[in-house]
Amino acid sequence: MNLYPFIPMRRARYRLKPVSLILIAGLVALPLLTPAAGATEIDEPYPIGRVLTPETAARKDAPDMVRMQVSHFSQPNQNDAIIMPTVRAFQKAFGRDHFYAEVFSGERINPKKTDLVLSSAGTYRRAADVGSRDIGSLVSDRFPDPNHAEGSVFVVRKGNRTYQSLKDLKGLRLVTSGPKAFTGYQVAMGELLREGINPDRFFSDQIVKLNDMPSVVTALRKGEADVGVLRTCFLEDMAAEGKDISDLAVVGAKPETKDFRCVRSTALYPNWTVTITPHATPDVARLAASTLLSMKPIPGNLHWGMATDFTPVDTLFKELKIGPYEYLRHWTLRRFLSEYWPFLTLFIAAVIGLLLHSVRSDRLVERRTRELTKAYAKQKELEERTRRANEHLAALQKNGMIGQMSSMVVHELRQPLATIVNYVQSLLRLSDMHRPNSEAMMQKGLTTIRSEALKADEIVTKVRDYAKRSSGSDTRTVIDLTELVNRSVANLEDSSSYRTPIHSDIRPGCLIEGDRLEIEVAVVNLIKNALEAADRKGGSDARVSVVLDRFETADGESIRLTIENTGDVLTKERLESLGYATKSAKPEGLGLGLAIVRTIIQNHSGSIAFNPREAGGLAVTVTIPAPSHPIS
Repeated sequence: MNLYPFIPMRRARYRLKPVSLILIAGLVALPLLTPAAGATEIDEPYPIGRVLTPETAARKDAPDMVRMQVSHFSQPNQNDAIIMPTVRAFQKAFGRDHFYAEVFSGERINPKKTDLVLSSAGTYRRAADVGSRDIGSLVSDRFPDPNHAEGSVFVVRKGNRTYQSLKDLKGLRLVTSGPKAFTGYQVAMGELLREGINPDRFFSDQIVKLNDMPSVVTALRKGEADVGVLRTCFLEDMAAEGKDISDLAVVGAKPETKDFRCVRSTALYPNWTVTITPHATPDVARLAASTLLSMKPIPGNLHWGMATDFTPVDTLFKELKIGPYEYLRHWTLRRFLSEYWPFLTLFIAAVIGLLLHSVRSDRLVERRTRELTKAYAKQKELEERTRRANEHLAALQKNGMIGQMSSMVVHELRQPLATIVNYVQSLLRLSDMHRPNSEAMMQKGLTTIRSEALKADEIVTKVRDYAKRSSGSDTRTVIDLTELVNRSVANLEDSSSYRTPIHSDIRPGCLIEGDRLEIEVAVVNLIKNALEAADRKGGSDARVSVVLDRFETADGESIRLTIENTGDVLTKERLESLGYATKSAKPEGLGLGLAIVRTIIQNHSGSIAFNPREAGGLAVTVTIPAPSHPIS
């Protein structure tokens, strides 16, 4: 009988004995004596609700009663032989009057009503979350490895269509023992998942024959379903009892192994397991474990050992999202956090990073805005200072030029006017010596000339007086030359009109007596000339130095101002013309600047000297006597 329709059978290499021939003849004749192929009636020795210890049924809820539940298993099942010997062993260990056992559906263990449970590994692991612990697993010659003893098979009726793999079953009608059946449903669905198939959408319909695998076979044979799920060895057990299974074929059959000889379509899981619940006392648990492991084997070498790996069952439940992992089928906060915590962690970290970056960016923008605002305010202040300095310099230049030009005009015109006046007076005296008629006319003309000349002199005098009033130099005062030179240097630097830097060495307490406006005009003109000359020459070594100090002379203390600049080498003619009104070296100049400066210095009893530098440029030294006594 080939249960592996797509795997070649091994050829038998032994001689049949007479006894074997009789057994085979009996098996062949058996179908004639049994119900038709469509019938699968099988005795049910352990139906749900059967009490296995009738003597204690009346007092099953007594406080001193040790209660045991035995899971209902689909028939036929060769493992059933271990049930009653196990019950009797516990009766002997705990006392016949203190032990109660019954058969339950196996769907859910209630730890508050039972102490011991005999069930599949699936039923045990579904109760692991309430504290149940295994104390023994079934071992036999048929299943020598308790870790790999149970599985499932996909069964179809043989016909015209051949199913090579599990994927060929798509769209068929499925019949099973129910969604809670471990090997009758859950193991098979887990295998589909491993094949990359979603079992919830794979079949067109699912029919349930609750806890009744023979009815699964009947449904297949009657055409109610196209494919069924049975536990491993179920077909072999039917054949052993003489049932005809020649019309059935297994889909996705896996090769035999030395420790498992039944046909299978799935991976294997631990065998039947006895568990102890949290309701049991430690003494009950100790005695139950020792009783199980000390039981003598029964025929078929059925006995209790220890399975060591229930991880595949837990993995199966997690993949199917059933049992302890039922919550994975529902989007709860727990599941969301459990499945997506790495992504949540990254997301939260990213959000925190963005927030920190945003805060940091805001602070940087804030700080940069403050810096820019401060820089802008400072720039505006510098521009205002530059404007005021330029206005002040222009006013100085204008006032100084007016004052000095007025002085020059007066100086130049006084002598011609005086001569005219003298000649007119002489002519008037001569007129007294001529005749009266001609003399009257001459006297009238000469009088007019004299009057006009006096008027011109008066005009010149008024211009002179206006220049003096404009410059504010009506009286002389003590001038703090240190402060004046420092302010002049600062004003020129603030004006941003020159590229050449100014290096100053100003000694404090340098005082002179004179007109402050005129002295400032002179100082500013000298420093401006030095800056302009250095800018025209240019170069990395361009510089202007301003030095102010005091020194002693034979006549007393004097103040010395030295202004030195880099520049072109001066010719002898150019050097001799400095300080006099000549053509300016600057295209826009009038040639009056240094002449005005010389006049101002001389008016303050001082001297000015121009000394050429060997490397080019000029050193101007101004010397003015310090006041000999305080001026009020």
